[in-house]
Amino acid sequence: MTLYDTENGFSKMKTLYGFKSSIKYIDFSRDNYYLQCEDNLGEVLLFEIETQRIIHTDAVEFELEWLGEGLRTYSALKGVHNSYSQSNKIT
Repeated sequence: MTLYDTENGFSKMKTLYGFKSSIKYIDFSRDNYYLQCEDNLGEVLLFEIETQRIIHTDAVEFELEWLGEGLRTYSALKGVHNSYSQSNKIT
């Protein structure tokens, strides 16, 4: 996945690697330091954008706030996001 700076003429910022299939969902953290992605196989990856590193969600010791609804990476909720919609707002 390639990230672009849209405020400066779509200049290329970073390229993130590690996906096993096409990407289904993405969400940025409110502070723009993290990007969460889910591929079509159901694998969720959390990236630290600046370093382009994949971060293990168990290693995050603080609550991340997302611009969108997030991808619900908490392991006990695995699969719930497939049932989520704006109308039912399963959390």
